[in-house]
Amino acid sequence: MPGGNEVEAKKSGRRSQLLAQLKAGKPAEAFVPPVNSPPQAANATPPVTAVGDTAYTVPPGKGSDPPAAPFISPRVEPEAPREENASVAEIVQHAALDSIFFSRHFFPKAYRQGSPGFHADIWNLLDDPLARYINIQVMRGGAKTTLLRTYMAKRIAYGLSRTILYIGSSEPKAKDSIEWIKNQIEWAKRPTHFAQTFGLRRGRIWQTDNMRVLHGPEQHVVALQAFGITGSIRGTNIDDHRPDLIVIDDVIKDDNAATVDQRRKISELILGAVKESLVPESEVPDAKMVIINTPQDFEDLSQLALKDPQFRSARFGCWTPETEDLPVELQESSWPERWSSDVLRKEKLAAISRNMLSTFAREMECRLITPETCAFRAEWVRYFGEGESEPEPPRHEMWVELVIDPVPPPSEIQIAKGLQGKDFEALSAVGRWRNKYYVLETIYNRGHQPNWTVATFFEMCNRWAPRKVIVEAIAYQATLAWLLREGMRRTGRFYPIEEFKDKRKKVDRISQGL
Repeated sequence: MPGGNEVEAKKSGRRSQLLAQLKAGKPAEAFVPPVNSPPQAANATPPVTAVGDTAYTVPPGKGSDPPAAPFISPRVEPEAPREENASVAEIVQHAALDSIFFSRHFFPKAYRQGSPGFHADIWNLLDDPLARYINIQVMRGGAKTTLLRTYMAKRIAYGLSRTILYIGSSEPKAKDSIEWIKNQIEWAKRPTHFAQTFGLRRGRIWQTDNMRVLHGPEQHVVALQAFGITGSIRGTNIDDHRPDLIVIDDVIKDDNAATVDQRRKISELILGAVKESLVPESEVPDAKMVIINTPQDFEDLSQLALKDPQFRSARFGCWTPETEDLPVELQESSWPERWSSDVLRKEKLAAISRNMLSTFAREMECRLITPETCAFRAEWVRYFGEGESEPEPPRHEMWVELVIDPVPPPSEIQIAKGLQGKDFEALSAVGRWRNKYYVLETIYNRGHQPNWTVATFFEMCNRWAPRKVIVEAIAYQATLAWLLREGMRRTGRFYPIEEFKDKRKKVDRISQGL
């Protein structure tokens, strides 16, 4: 039997080889524990199945002790085996490449709903061997803790971690996650399917804040420790091993980050002592520190890490990336199985009516808004009409104007990019009655041609009979005013048009007008 140092050298060398293979774009050898599954015929047709909403086929592999690793590029979505027909080795091999399959196969109770698209993006970050420091902002209810627990389980199963440090917002919260890992390895004093598949057993220490897992195939012990953010975290070193995985799970809360001093202490602790306790890259190339949080303040831990070039950062809110900047009625849920788009839209509109949009934006959209510094504050807006405290004003007594904020037609490049970043054109009917202003109707569009604007202009004029039409008249906007006059000449219906010319920035015009 080789000595302990020789065994450690071999394992460290294998990790370095894995990292080198991935950097070179070559297939990496998947970890496969010893199993006894029947061999498949060389010309056997891979069975097809469906997991979630995706169709899969069994990856190639011959024999069972151990089978050859499949050649699958990290950028290609791997095929999943049919679980009732696949051997243990095939499942283990595929789970190494597809973390969502790993999660749903081994922990179905935790993954009862379908996985959203942004979970795949999070797993791509977590599984990237070149990402040493990771900072992820996720909406409230986005399964942050579940993902981190599963990631710990995967690192344990495939022999990637020897010492794991789990930090929660409080010690009981962190203990809950260690307890979850315990239950996935042993339930009612019996090994689970997950533990049997990867050869995992309980170690001599089996507590909720400090536990050991025996890894049979790798012949090593995995140590896990749980701490609250206010606990004694510095200097973790277990059996001569510094942490090769540090998990910081949603540690920023209202009660521990309410003041500047509290936020500063947490940031200095995590980005200082805790970060420096991660094992050096020269010893464990794939060691990681993962921060996952819902941002709370412009200067909190997740926001500081967002600006740090050492961190790979990402943000995942409740809306799809394509619709998160659109008006609320056009926004689509990023996890429709959990929250439908209609439910989220109602929640956002309700938050606006309660003057709590900044809270919804922070908790669900992962966006920070400072109401105190806004030029136009949400509480200045009041709703009118049926069911509101403000009645609808009499139409015949109102002075109504139609205001047009036009944009040029889209260029070929903008159309090719799916109109990303293209401004909306808006037409608004605004009424004044007894020194109060009422937004009667707004219609907006983008990616359209000028004939849409002219048609919508006449439609709103018929509905509201404005006393005056205001059109911005700079560059293309001046052309639009001419088009409207030509349309009135053709139809014989005329409305006075006032061309608004102001070359100041729009934000300056709005704030100074208020």
